[in-house]
Amino acid sequence: MVEHSHLCDVKWQAAVMRITELSGRVGVSTRLLRYQEEQGLLAPRREENGYRYHEEAAVERVEQIRGLLGAGADH
Repeated sequence: MVEHSHLCDVKWQAAVMRITELSGRVGVSTRLLRYQEEQGLLAPRREENGYRYHEEAAVERVEQIRGLLGAGADH
């Protein structure tokens, strides 16, 4: 029988991406994603190795941010 914690780890790994993958999927630079994180707009999980891991929901979140900025919400 597989331990529950292992199943959670597998599920987590399947539902996350590193910042470079997120950047490619949404068409923004990793620098902008880091800035959005600094501003509290994104909250990736950080591993001991320092890598940022974003959940799938981050794709929609970044697209929403881009839409708001495009509509002039930054003024």
